[in-house]
Amino acid sequence: MITSFCQGHRLSCAACCGLYNLPDNSRTALQALLEERSARFAETPRTFSGIEAFGASALERLKGSLPLPDFHHCPYIGFIDRLMAKPGCLLHPQSPGNGGRDWRDICHYGGFACRTYFCPSHVHIPQRMLTLLMDATQDWYAYGLIVTRRKTLAYLDRLLFGTRYAEHRSWAAMIEIVRIAIDWVLNWPYRKDEVRDRIHYFFNDAEPGPLLPDGFPDTTMRNPIVLNDCWVEILQELGSTFDNDTQMIEAIGRWVSLSMLPENDDRSGRLAFLSLS
Repeated sequence: MITSFCQGHRLSCAACCGLYNLPDNSRTALQALLEERSARFAETPRTFSGIEAFGASALERLKGSLPLPDFHHCPYIGFIDRLMAKPGCLLHPQSPGNGGRDWRDICHYGGFACRTYFCPSHVHIPQRMLTLLMDATQDWYAYGLIVTRRKTLAYLDRLLFGTRYAEHRSWAAMIEIVRIAIDWVLNWPYRKDEVRDRIHYFFNDAEPGPLLPDGFPDTTMRNPIVLNDCWVEILQELGSTFDNDTQMIEAIGRWVSLSMLPENDDRSGRLAFLSLS
């Protein structure tokens, strides 16, 4: 049974380490960077001075270029498997070449934080949703972008497992719905800055930006649909910015439409979003 949102048998996530907080956070660019970084670290002497020099060099390359300057990008994120398919901590005792020694005290947040921190999804999202997500997700890139968006996953969990006819839905049908949601997360059309707004800063000190331009009439946010906290939080964690209220309602409609797909066509599903908290 899968027990960790961070490391599964096939997929892993390093979003909390600032993996996506780079000037080019496309799949191709991140794959190339992690492969190159992992290869360089494999040749790095396992000494404090050697590892610190490696990290300083990686950060120097990125100096002044992070889309979110206050979100630390750890220079010790790399691939921790031979297939170059699972990002993780190159300083972890189980990472290749470390011989069981834990080097994480060298990193920006320190070893204690790295050992004990778990993202909100890990704490609040049920294992059933994680299992479904693991089956539905193509690769590490998509997994890291969807798994940290707790409000989005909570909506999907309620829709797929909590509505009246949940027991009649096939696993394959649920996988298809999750894959549609993943595609929206990766290619959400309501982002003003595709690079910056793709990054999800999910820590406690996050300050979500406005969904509508300054000066837009407050009546929009009093709309009974928009007013539901579920939608406001989902749209914010997707990095949305709308030009008008029509776009916002259209975006919400996308998610509601998931309840109308084959094998999921029930009234309780269509209205599930109204009962989310």
